[in-house]
Amino acid sequence: MLPEDSAFEATSLADGDHTAIRIAGGIDMATVHGFEAALDRAIAAGPTSIRLEMADVTYFGSEGVRALLAARERAEARGVRLRVGSTSPIIARLLQVTGLDGDAQTG
Repeated sequence: MLPEDSAFEATSLADGDHTAIRIAGGIDMATVHGFEAALDRAIAAGPTSIRLEMADVTYFGSEGVRALLAARERAEARGVRLRVGSTSPIIARLLQVTGLDGDAQTG
């Protein structure tokens, strides 16, 4: 169980063909559905690219990794580029180990 201060939050901002999603808090079994829903909404809107800002993610469990992999596949099938923007160093390392780092940046 995550501490209460790591509650999940996703905020989307569409700008033309590009969407940024700021993710904050923890992504675990209890919150992964909100993460998936935010990704699905963004993909369904049909932008050319989606950038995830994950610098404020406090926990990213295996559920989050699975959801991000699945979202990347759905995005690619629709011609949408899904990339990770800023991350914390811990999340950047996790993305590197799983091969999801692509354009990930710390900071």
